[in-house]
Amino acid sequence: KGIVKYLTILFLCTMIIMVVKMEEENIISEIKQMHHAIGRRLFEMHNQEKSKIHPSPLQTEIICFLLKKEGKDVILKDLQEELKISKAAISDAIDKMVKKGFIEKQVFEKDARKTKLILLKEGKEVFSKLEGNMKKMNEEIQKGLSEKDLEDFFRISHKIEMNLEKEGKK
Repeated sequence: KGIVKYLTILFLCTMIIMVVKMEEENIISEIKQMHHAIGRRLFEMHNQEKSKIHPSPLQTEIICFLLKKEGKDVILKDLQEELKISKAAISDAIDKMVKKGFIEKQVFEKDARKTKLILLKEGKEVFSKLEGNMKKMNEEIQKGLSEKDLEDFFRISHKIEMNLEKEGKK
C-alpha cells in the first residue's frame, strides 16, 4: 500500500512538473502573463492618481465605443454586437457606469423598448486620464525594442489573430 501511494504521488508530481514546463513554453501562457502584467501596471497607475473612480476594462471598452460613435444613437444591442459580450454582462456594466456618472440611459425616441446610451462629461474625463496612462504604458512596453522587433511583434500578433478567427469560423 505504501509503495502504491508513493508511486501515485510521484506520478502526480511528475504530471504537475510537465504541465508547468508546458505552460512555460506555451504561447497562450505568454499572452496571459503579458495580459496580467499590463493589467497590474495599469492598476498601479490608477492607484497613483488622486481620482478614486476608475472604470473596469469592460467599462473602458464601452466608453471607447461611445466616443467612437459620438453624435450617433447607440443602444445596448450595438455594444453587444461590437464587444461580443452577453446582454447580461453589458447591462451590468452599464448600470454600474450610470451609478458612477459615466453615462446616462435615455428612452430611444424611435422605439420606446430600447435604451439609448449617452456618454457624460465624467466618462469623457475618466477616459482622457486612461488614455494618458495607456500612452505612458505603451512607451514603457516599447523600451529597448527596435523597429524590427515591433514590426515582428505586430506581424506575428496579426497572424495569431487570423489563425484564431479562421479556426473559429470552422
